[in-house]
Amino acid sequence: MQNKIEVQSIKAESEATTRKILEEVQKKNEQRWKETEKNYQEHVKRLEEMEKGRAEEAWNAKHKLQECKRENEQEREQLLEKNKELKSNSCLLTEIENMMFALFFVLLVLTLQYFFH
Repeated sequence: MQNKIEVQSIKAESEATTRKILEEVQKKNEQRWKETEKNYQEHVKRLEEMEKGRAEEAWNAKHKLQECKRENEQEREQLLEKNKELKSNSCLLTEIENMMFALFFVLLVLTLQYFFH
């Protein structure tokens, strides 16, 4: 009978130890799971921040490009306007040169008439 009691006592002790070990293993697994989940969430957060940063950089680059295009277009318009002015001035200079030539020719004719009459 005493052997039976000892066996039951050992069985009970063994079951208690097994339960305790299982509880510890379960706690460690839960802790590891929580750490893994936390690490995963941190990683996702970092990825989202990186994505947000890249999106902002892309947005800034796009707007900078648009700004440069506008500035280039304005500069182009200004250059075209200056070009028109220069062409207009060139035409005026040509007309003035022609008028000066005509005046010179008239003065030459008048001078020749004065000396030969």
